[in-house]
Amino acid sequence: MTKNEFLKQLENELIQLSSTVRNDILNEYQNHINEGVEEGKSEEEVVAALGDPADIAEEILSVENVEENAREPEYAAMQSDLHQDINPKDINSIDIQGDFLTVDIRSGIKFEMNYESPGEQSEFSHGVDGDKLIFRHKNKNAKKVHFNILDFMRNKNYRSDKLTIVWPETLTDLKIRTEKGAVTLSGLTAKTFNVAADLGGVTVENIVGMNGEFTSDMGSVTVKNSGFDDVKLATDMGRVKADNIVANHQSYSTDMGAIDIKNAQHDSNITAHTDMGSISVVYNHKPTVTQIIAKTKMGSVSNQLDNYIVDHPEYTARFTTSMGSVSIH
Repeated sequence: MTKNEFLKQLENELIQLSSTVRNDILNEYQNHINEGVEEGKSEEEVVAALGDPADIAEEILSVENVEENAREPEYAAMQSDLHQDINPKDINSIDIQGDFLTVDIRSGIKFEMNYESPGEQSEFSHGVDGDKLIFRHKNKNAKKVHFNILDFMRNKNYRSDKLTIVWPETLTDLKIRTEKGAVTLSGLTAKTFNVAADLGGVTVENIVGMNGEFTSDMGSVTVKNSGFDDVKLATDMGRVKADNIVANHQSYSTDMGAIDIKNAQHDSNITAHTDMGSISVVYNHKPTVTQIIAKTKMGSVSNQLDNYIVDHPEYTARFTTSMGSVSIH
């Protein structure tokens, strides 16, 4: 049995789980198989060692109540006085690194901060170094997931911890790295945004900056109603969504997934590429000085702006896919 056959059968067996939990499980098994192949084994050897997908699903379902999986985890608040020694007016940069950590930062009039953990199995620390606010998070279970998925499912501590910040000031730099956990940003202003989630989605709305880079190894990346000089959205496996982004230079890419661009800025440099997936582009206004290029190696191209010709283009918008369709309106 190949990897794809194994994952498809396992997905069918776990159909009663919520899509979020089911995808997390499939992602972990896919990582495990990929790691085995990297060590020199064949896909068939790694898959055979895992066992029958039906048996795996039966054991997972026996330890995970379906309704419980569909609910949001309940967190116990910890260290609610963390913010007492921090003055936002003295901070220009925020640097966050975490293992099983969900990060939610939004703008607000008053500085607030809260760290929550469902199992208190993590080490969480913060400190101020000059004008930089630093957060470090370590979870003892973070490195075990790929190798023992059933123990991971049984252990409720796999639910990610959560850091929530309400930030009232403009920043120079915001840097976030999470190994497993989602990142959500809203209403912030910073010169540079550098956000990466290894396993988890990135969602951004109503932010302003000069440079923005938002990436995920395995998860969707979504940016809405935001403005930059340069912006990059990228994921290895997942969907890229851009809605009403204003930027001179825009880059969108995914190895396996669709790219959906709505309210695209009519005159700007845009590069969008997916190896396996479709690209859909809807412009907010008809471009006037932008050359539009749409190509696919295997698939169809529907370009309603195909007759639009620019003699002396100032910008180039290039939409390409190796396997999939391209649609431009």
